[in-house]
Amino acid sequence: MTFDEIKKAIDEGKKVKWSSSIYDVEKHGKDYYVVCSVNGYTTGLGVENGKLKNERPSDFYISRRGS
Repeated sequence: MTFDEIKKAIDEGKKVKWSSSIYDVEKHGKDYYVVCSVNGYTTGLGVENGKLKNERPSDFYISRRGS
């Protein structure tokens, strides 16, 4: 997913995951974070000039219900 696709999905109320089901992408204020649901570890989503900086777009996906 591109950064724009991630933002749109979150704005539409969809659950966006990164890499596995334990990592949620969340918006807090105007910033986006990857949050581990197991231990609460949180890191900012790296974005530069509207593009993902450190993460591969293919690692992001929209979660299905119950996932």
